[in-house]
Amino acid sequence: MNIQQVIYAMEVYEFHSFTEAAKSLYISQPRLSQAIRELEDELGFEIFERNRKGISGTTVKGYAFLQQARTLLRQFHSLEALKERSNSSFGLATTLISQAQDAFIALCEEQIADPYLKTDLWFCGCNEATDRIRSMASDVGVVTIIDSQIDDWNYYFKNNNIEFHELKFGTAYVTVSKDSPIAGRSEVTADDLTEFTYIAEKCSRMNDLTLKTYALIDSICPETRITVSSTDMMYRIASETPANRTFVFEAFPPSQETLDRYGLVTIPFRDAFDAHIGYITLKDHKLNPLAERYIELLIRELDK
Repeated sequence: MNIQQVIYAMEVYEFHSFTEAAKSLYISQPRLSQAIRELEDELGFEIFERNRKGISGTTVKGYAFLQQARTLLRQFHSLEALKERSNSSFGLATTLISQAQDAFIALCEEQIADPYLKTDLWFCGCNEATDRIRSMASDVGVVTIIDSQIDDWNYYFKNNNIEFHELKFGTAYVTVSKDSPIAGRSEVTADDLTEFTYIAEKCSRMNDLTLKTYALIDSICPETRITVSSTDMMYRIASETPANRTFVFEAFPPSQETLDRYGLVTIPFRDAFDAHIGYITLKDHKLNPLAERYIELLIRELDK
């Protein structure tokens, strides 16, 4: 058994799919399946229960193994963090906020001439971003927190030696094609979206924001949803669907650059909830110059 096999097993568990895990790991699905089979042979028991459609769950022993594997990987990331961090290294964990991505791209463009540059962008929910900051697997985490949950999250951050730095606060939005029949409105309500189809990006881990979003959308259009595996595909479908009767729900509106790129507009959603946007870091931990520069670029993007 090696650490790579453990990582593979956890990725399959998180995605509940060999195919999606293989995409995330940038390896072929047969190679991933073989690696898991070899691990199971070495352990002497199956980790996952399988059927003709793929994975149906975990075995009892498999579940116990995966729980210990999660702890092992956290410890492994902590050991990795003990390595001396170069001023040319920067790790970002972020929820799906286009401004966070644009700031990361801008940082890489600024520093591309550095022969020792090493950056890492990790898309995840608030829970995993917190785990990565706590274990020092990432330097900065960009998170979105529902207003009704902000006190609980601040309490959680404090108990885990993490600081939350709020940058923006406001209501949620819907994003639609510029040719959509509702594109010119100053705001939309749930009634305006009852005949629309919701486009969502797949989540490997559900959190409070995801659950709140799904509950809201299910109350509007319970029978219609398109789920995709990338932000690019999500926005392309919103832009190109015939009759333009699709929408994306946003806790924070995309950047103007993103809207222009895909031919979209964003509209305040009157019936939605408010959310806090900000970044998290380890308390009293001095950030390296790349991390500090990224925060400057993030603030600039959010202020556009």
